[in-house]
Amino acid sequence: MVIEWLRIPVPIARQDDYLRHDRAIWTEFLAKQLGFAGKEYWRDPDSPEILHLVICWDTLADWHKVPQSGLAATDRAFAAALGEVWPVQLCTRYDVLPPPA
Repeated sequence: MVIEWLRIPVPIARQDDYLRHDRAIWTEFLAKQLGFAGKEYWRDPDSPEILHLVICWDTLADWHKVPQSGLAATDRAFAAALGEVWPVQLCTRYDVLPPPA
């Protein structure tokens, strides 16, 4: 499994809207992609204006097969729904290791 980790600063007053639209637009799109294994939202209590989106993929190849045209269209729909954009501060990858034998 591969983790796509996004860090996005979103004002606390807008986080409910952000998360609601993210679930309805982004997660809906991602759920239709081969290899999408789930998504979680995390918030650090010491930095509550930073949202962490943790997206799980079966493989790195599955993640990279998501069509750019679909990503762009989904991004436009998300920005239009929110009426505002908060840029991703960090996008990184983690490989989930199997448990030790």
